[in-house]
Amino acid sequence: MANYTIYCIVEETKNPTTAYIGRTSRDLQIRYKQHIGDAFNKSGANLSEKAVFIRDVYKRGGSVVAFQIDSTGDYLYSYDLEFYWIQQFKQWGYTLLNKGKTHPNSVKPECARYKIKQKKDIVKDKINDRIINYLSKGKSAKEISDKIKIPYREIECHIDLMREEYGAKNVVQLVCLYLNLTL
Repeated sequence: MANYTIYCIVEETKNPTTAYIGRTSRDLQIRYKQHIGDAFNKSGANLSEKAVFIRDVYKRGGSVVAFQIDSTGDYLYSYDLEFYWIQQFKQWGYTLLNKGKTHPNSVKPECARYKIKQKKDIVKDKINDRIINYLSKGKSAKEISDKIKIPYREIECHIDLMREEYGAKNVVQLVCLYLNLTL
């Protein structure tokens, strides 16, 4: 089964403002090198906005970097994830270089957004349940990260968001509120 990587290309700087979100079943470094090659091997007349961006960054003495933001083994869901991350980066205020068809259901993006939100909510709830389970056993965010194979920072984000949602002042209070227990 193929694995599909959702990735981001940004200028390698402290506060990037422009991004390209992509999806590939190939090795990310190979795909990244193709993007760089496209920016420098094509004539200027037929360059995509992404290629022009990459060229400009390098002309200024900078560089771009590609990194994985998500992955899945499901071909159709990979389009959903790509679409989701494009919307997320837009929401975060990035200027996106994605100009083509970004989702197979792009004629009805509200349907895709609903499906993605629904899937993400289910996944988020399952992750939150697992995090609370481990927190109730006294595990740290780092230990939870190692157990459920999710980056440490993402675990911390889940905990912070749950604390905010439940109005919890600390992790103990969060666990009690989440599990409907009294202190």
